[in-house]
Amino acid sequence: MTTHQPTIQCFEAPEQIAQFFWEEVNAFQQSATAPSPQLQLIWPGGSTAELLLKEHPHAEELSRINSWLLDERCVPLSDPESNARQLLQCSPSMKLHHYQFNQEVKNEDAWQQARAYAAHYRAEAERQFTWGIIGVGPDGHIASLFPGHSLESEDLIIYTPRSPKPPPQRVSFSLNAIANFSRLTIITLGSSKADAIAAALERDVSSPLGRLLQLRPDSELLLDTEASAKLKD
Repeated sequence: MTTHQPTIQCFEAPEQIAQFFWEEVNAFQQSATAPSPQLQLIWPGGSTAELLLKEHPHAEELSRINSWLLDERCVPLSDPESNARQLLQCSPSMKLHHYQFNQEVKNEDAWQQARAYAAHYRAEAERQFTWGIIGVGPDGHIASLFPGHSLESEDLIIYTPRSPKPPPQRVSFSLNAIANFSRLTIITLGSSKADAIAAALERDVSSPLGRLLQLRPDSELLLDTEASAKLKD
């Protein structure tokens, strides 16, 4: 039986990570021929998304690629905390499928939105080539999946009412759903993430990142110099 290992690439500057990522996307699209599955991108929020979108050489191309949210805060699109708002501000032409939260969200409303987004995703994207872009927190959290929370769910999208980071109400692709994406690219920047990266690569499964690498050892990691500082040679 073949044992997969994560592919790790280290870059001196974050901009080099973005350039490499878009080169890989372009290579995939150039190699795809009908009736190959179409490319779908699953986007995180935060600095990872900002980096990639800032460095996209042909931003208008995103209007032709279905994009989905890896996770979202249960806030309206007009709220500065919204991941969808951030992505659309960075790339107004992005073909982004996003949630429709009101100002105040009850638990049952959040679950209803999660189920509706999951149904929409299944109808539009599940048979396509789904490329997940994953950011990492200093504690090893990915998406809105945090250490200490139950990670075992067969649901495609889960609702987290008590995230340790504000705002507390969030929806997210589940760990099992992320592990089943066609391709996973984990992008990590900064010294604050170095311990989490090193631990996960040493097969510490106490963090969501470590558990993901256990489920998908063929993931690729793109790290800047600071994030890779504690890796063993």
